Amino acid sequence: MFRIGLPNPAGRLQILKLTLGNHPVEDEVTDFLPELSKITRGYSGSDLKELCKCAALESVREMIRDTARKAVREGPTATVDDDTAKEQTKKPKLRPMKIADIKVALTKVKKTGQAAAEYDASRQSTNPSAGADDAKTQAMLKSMIPLLRMLSTSTQLDNGEDDEKSDGDGNAIPEIE
Repeated sequence: MFRIGLPNPAGRLQILKLTLGNHPVEDEVTDFLPELSKITRGYSGSDLKELCKCAALESVREMIRDTARKAVREGPTATVDDDTAKEQTKKPKLRPMKIADIKVALTKVKKTGQAAAEYDASRQSTNPSAGADDAKTQAMLKSMIPLLRMLSTSTQLDNGEDDEKSDGDGNAIPEIE
């Protein structure tokens, strides 16, 4: 098994820049990324990607809330003139990501990478010798061999079979068909 560690601040900064590469962001967000890479200690690359996605969706959520408020204000009986109809058929333009979007996302996206790393570390500390489980399994299997031989012998006797082969130590070896 190989272990991939959590990214350091420089790695987190790179991940954030790559993830936000084509997304429209305000200049203040670009300036905030180095600080964000320090704030997100313990976040995995996947966590950072989810953080960026959540922040990007904030402008969509805002647009939906505004549209819903506008619909409630105008009510269902509002008359639609030509200008309003053109405005409603226009493709909505999302605003660039703001620092506020990132701060909201930080409250929603948790650092699963750190939890996984701590779990891994706890497993390592309770089982410091790699392969110890394999050694225990091998010892258990070896201790089961005499039981399996006894079971096999009793099954053969029940079936009326009595021509057993021996391993040289007087132990019966069952035939595998």
